[in-house]
Amino acid sequence: MIRQAKKLKKMEGDVDENAKQFELLSTEITDLHVKNVKLNDINKTLNQLISELHEASANEFKAMKLEMEAMKADKAVKDEQLSMLYTVMEHHLGINVHSIFNTEIKKVEERRFERERRFA
Repeated sequence: MIRQAKKLKKMEGDVDENAKQFELLSTEITDLHVKNVKLNDINKTLNQLISELHEASANEFKAMKLEMEAMKADKAVKDEQLSMLYTVMEHHLGINVHSIFNTEIKKVEERRFERERRFA
């Protein structure tokens, strides 16, 4: 009986120790759960920010695309206006701007070839 009493006391000590460990582990699990909830909230906030940034950049991209299209259309109109201006100038002055431009290019090329020939 004495042996059994000692065994029972030892088992009671083990139960007390196990109860303490159970309480510690329960506290740790509760702390980890709280941290997990906080991290999930932060994750949701970050995902929402990413979504908002994505939407804003998509809207900005659309606006830039529309602006580029408007600029291309404006360039086409200005090119046409410039062409008409050249036509009017050529008609009133009686000259061909393209032929004068081509003549100037030929002169510049001839001077470059002459310089290259001299250096060679």
